[in-house]
Amino acid sequence: MTTTLFTNGDLGYACYNIPSIVSNKNTILALAEARRDSCDDDGFVDIVSRISEDFGQSWSNTAIISHQWHNLQ
Repeated sequence: MTTTLFTNGDLGYACYNIPSIVSNKNTILALAEARRDSCDDDGFVDIVSRISEDFGQSWSNTAIISHQWHNLQ
């Protein structure tokens, strides 16, 4: 089974980048950078997450865990 957790254009974000997954027993934590204005490295970047507690059968809604980080290169 394949599940897409972060889709470019969803929730007002132009791009999701650098996805990460951590698991422990039945719980999976998925994280990604959510880039608001473009997929470029600079600009407003939030960190978002989704959690599954049944090993990926269902997922929480997307939650912002770090809001409006501005990356100045």
